[in-house]
Amino acid sequence: MFKIKSFLSVVILFLAPQFVEAAPACHLRLCSQNMHNFGNLSDSIDRQGQLTSSQWLRQRASNLKRIVTNECDVIAAQEIINRDRFSAEQNLFNYVAALKLLTRKNYRYKFIPTNDLGIGLAVIYASDLVQLMETEDLSNLELPTWRSAERPILSNRGPLRAIFKVRCTPIIIVDLYNFHFKSKSTKGGFDPSGFGFELQRTIQAESLRHYASKQNAELTKHASYRNYPNLTVLLGDRNSDPSSVSSAVLTGALKLKDLQIGNCPISKTGFAYCNNIRPIPDFISIFGGLNFNYARRGTFKIGKKSLWLDDILLYTRSSWYSLVNSLQLKTGLVSAWDEASDHAMIYGDIAW
Repeated sequence: MFKIKSFLSVVILFLAPQFVEAAPACHLRLCSQNMHNFGNLSDSIDRQGQLTSSQWLRQRASNLKRIVTNECDVIAAQEIINRDRFSAEQNLFNYVAALKLLTRKNYRYKFIPTNDLGIGLAVIYASDLVQLMETEDLSNLELPTWRSAERPILSNRGPLRAIFKVRCTPIIIVDLYNFHFKSKSTKGGFDPSGFGFELQRTIQAESLRHYASKQNAELTKHASYRNYPNLTVLLGDRNSDPSSVSSAVLTGALKLKDLQIGNCPISKTGFAYCNNIRPIPDFISIFGGLNFNYARRGTFKIGKKSLWLDDILLYTRSSWYSLVNSLQLKTGLVSAWDEASDHAMIYGDIAW
């Protein structure tokens, strides 16, 4: 029997894209950032309580510094305060305007409120480099159930799907899914199962992986996309450890049916021991196998403990992923400015 963490470390090391020496003609930097109750001043004070205007300004300045310094082309942003649609859109409009002034890039954004009454999701992108082809709000996508008799529920936070055409030769299609799974925190309610909402995160992971995999196959048939190589990317805040059940289900190393038939006992801390872990998962983290120092640093801290809650994953059956020898991949973890967010920013700089 294998523990998920140790087994996946070996698999990821073997499968992760490798560096090549040829100079790339194109590159795209994908960033993911939990913005930590990101809203205008009044909304932020309402949500966070004791927050001064100077603290709010410092957080915003530090957050902008992360994006500008690390030259993000596309940012998957989580935790956009959504007291109402107008204030959320106004907040993002002002933020993007500041990005334009600081970078001289033509940044734009797309926001969805999600089913969470407090926070939504957004993608912010440099339209000089990428063309937003279409977006999809997946808040109304039904989640699978643990038992057939249970009533299906909807995902409480998106995800937000965005399809981009990269303005470079050769052109590629990036099918991006920005996600924010349920937190372990009791602020959003108490989990009577005692699993810290890990069971809910697991069905969110199953739903997202299944949908994104299915839609990747549809891209090859779509008239606007079928003539270009594609890459499906999941990026966002998983709110669980890489060795958790929900993480394994998100990659496809485990699937919900494996857990439903009782072959994988789940501990109260969200770990599972299984005999049937798939050797080749559907999605692979860009951080796995490249630099295990990331795992020690983490993307979120509770006291002195570092947790890796955020990730960027590539679909291994994407037509572009199969051209692995033409890929150059650089990854980054940015946590130098504590006031920007309670989460680190992560990025993947994919060159071809």
